[in-house]
Amino acid sequence: MGVINKKPQRSLPMSVAMSDFTRFLSTHLGRAVLAREKSVIDSQLPSLSGYNLLQLSVQKANSLSDSASVGHYIKMGFAPNVDPQYSDNLWADYEEFPIASDCIDIILLHHVLEFAQDPHQLLREANRTLTAGGHMVVLGFNPVSSWAIYRHCAKSGKGAYQAIRQSRLMDWMSVLNYDVLQQKSYFYRPPVNNEAVLKRLAMMDRLGERLHLPFGMFYVIVARKRAFPVNRIRPYWPRRVKPGQVATLNQVKTLNQHIIQCGDVKQK
Repeated sequence: MGVINKKPQRSLPMSVAMSDFTRFLSTHLGRAVLAREKSVIDSQLPSLSGYNLLQLSVQKANSLSDSASVGHYIKMGFAPNVDPQYSDNLWADYEEFPIASDCIDIILLHHVLEFAQDPHQLLREANRTLTAGGHMVVLGFNPVSSWAIYRHCAKSGKGAYQAIRQSRLMDWMSVLNYDVLQQKSYFYRPPVNNEAVLKRLAMMDRLGERLHLPFGMFYVIVARKRAFPVNRIRPYWPRRVKPGQVATLNQVKTLNQHIIQCGDVKQK
């Protein structure tokens, strides 16, 4: 297995940064983005088989899918929730899961890599708990989109956030022996905090997704963990045949015919 080069860790604790970001989810824009993300997840999960699903999300205590047909839907929070009506199944450090290895069939990472002090370690922990042949679904904000403009102007949703490009994340997953099955951008509406305007511009999402434009506000990557690491083995054949070798092969053919003829003579 290859090695992922580490970057300097971020100073702000992950739980603090993510709690600060949840204020964005209470805005009109945040609710519209979250609703679109849930609809995309609902369309993806039925095609992924498995019994145990583990969700790590920037929001707390809420399931991202109501249509997941799995045996156990485990919500792992990054901090305790004081609201008794909404609670995660467990909460823990997102860079050291309290879960045994090779026991999760589907893992859902919802905007958590962007806030991790060490996103490589979080990804390695997710890989450790995932079974061979299991699926990883990653949602992240696209740095090449209107999201960058919104973060620059908005007062909420900043925190210790660090965007991760799709291509870079796919490189990390390739090092960990994953096959990327799908990667696509979503939400092409402008970043305005006006519910009426967002609803009127919903057709921009359909147009952007139909044209597969790369600058949607968020992206979704679906990848499958390989059952066995792929190690490239240099083939010993076919080798290039030089002109001299062609003549040698013809000589061998002539010699074989001569031997057969000699054998026929001896039998007579």
